[in-house]
Order: sequence, then structure tokens, then C-alpha cells
Amino acid sequence: MVSQRLRRRTPRRYRMGKRAAGVDKTRDQIIRAAVAIHAKQGIAETSWASIGAGAHVSTATVYRHFPSLDSMIPACAQATFAAGARLPTATEIGKLFAGLSSTRERIQALVVESCRCYERGEGWLDACRREARNLPALAAAVRTQDRALEVLIAAAA
Repeated sequence: MVSQRLRRRTPRRYRMGKRAAGVDKTRDQIIRAAVAIHAKQGIAETSWASIGAGAHVSTATVYRHFPSLDSMIPACAQATFAAGARLPTATEIGKLFAGLSSTRERIQALVVESCRCYERGEGWLDACRREARNLPALAAAVRTQDRALEVLIAAAA
């Protein structure tokens, strides 16, 4: 009898289970909306309310997932790079330039691949570059771009 009383008083550990998928879906909606709005009106000019409206969630929900711009920027960068807005890896670059012997061909491949990256970034990467000086949270995303671009340029040379 005592053990039953103790068991009732001990709170059960909560496991999200099915709800976790909904939380992840909401987070993804918020990130997609943020990336799209950042690309259109700039990162610093984007409000949590406009992101919430774009994601079809409340402003409070946006804050619950991303309490600050510093927490949102890495998620936006990761989503943008995962969507293909990234420069090729060193291995991919090796394959890209394999068989290209002339400087002209190599530079052309460099330009085409760089343009593809920014095209896939749908303006978010451009906004990143424009605002990085004023928003320190963007520095990591810009550094990632710069490192990949340096590898691409070195391979083209």
C-alpha cells in the first residue's frame, strides 16, 4: 500500500512521442518563413511577428523556438546550406575541375558554381553578406561561405 502511494506521488517522466514530430514541423515552417522574409526585406528588418505570420503560427511560438536572432541565424544558415545553397566540397571541386585544362574553362566553372550557390540561397546568402557587419550572429555563415569559396578559387587557379 505504501509503495502505491509513493508511485502516485512520483511524477511520470514526460516523453513527447508523437508531439515531437509536430514540434519539428513547426520549427521547420518557422525557419522556411524566416529565410524567405530575410531574403526579401533583410534580416535586421524582419520581425518575429512577420515570421510568425509567414509560418502561420503565433509570434509567441516563434519566440518559443527561437528566443533571439542569435539562435535563429544558425538554423537559417543550416537550412539554406542543406537546401543546396553551398559551394562544393573539396572532393566535389576535384571532380568539377577534372579534365578542365584551360584557365578559361576553370574560371567559367568557378563562376557558374558560385552563381548556382547564391541562386539556391534565394537571397538569404546575399542578405547575410550585406548585414554581417552589423549582425555578429551572421559571421559564422559568412565564414562558411568564404572558406568554401577560397577552396573553389584555389582549385580553379
